[in-house]
Amino acid sequence: VMQANEGLYDCYMLQDLALENCSTAKEAVIYMGEILDEYKWDGSCEIFNIGDGEECWIMEIYGSNLWVAVRVPDGQVFVGANRARIDYLVEDDPENWLYAENIKSYALENDLWDGVSEFRPNQIYSPLTSWGCSLREWRVMTLLDKDLVLDPYADPDSWPLFVTPDEKISVNDVWEICAD
Repeated sequence: VMQANEGLYDCYMLQDLALENCSTAKEAVIYMGEILDEYKWDGSCEIFNIGDGEECWIMEIYGSNLWVAVRVPDGQVFVGANRARIDYLVEDDPENWLYAENIKSYALENDLWDGVSEFRPNQIYSPLTSWGCSLREWRVMTLLDKDLVLDPYADPDSWPLFVTPDEKISVNDVWEICAD
């Protein structure tokens, strides 16, 4: 949806600035959002996993100054494979959700959203283009939660945004999942 190269910052520069200037994951999300408001994004959709040892945030940047971020609930895991996954937005919950001020108004003004249906940022700004990505997500989610029944060919936005693993995940578990 967004044109590449319309802003100043790419993922590498934005990450470097956040690492140099922030001490918590939430602070990094807010800081990067402020940078994007002023200087805009240079590139297509990107997903950042931002952790600080206490909490983890997932930030999706769609282009220009459009972004959404959600805190991963304690004891749960976010799985994303090279595509935007944040398929809903909870407003007025700054402890768990942060987003660009214009995230909805831009979609309305550019006929990307009707203003009536559910606001689904990933579908509006970066719709699914590769089933290969979602199949990798399906595999990881079903490995982490053996009781989770997901149709691998269903709409991936019908899958949960977070999963609760059957047991605490070790570094070896991550290795095994990546090797699967």
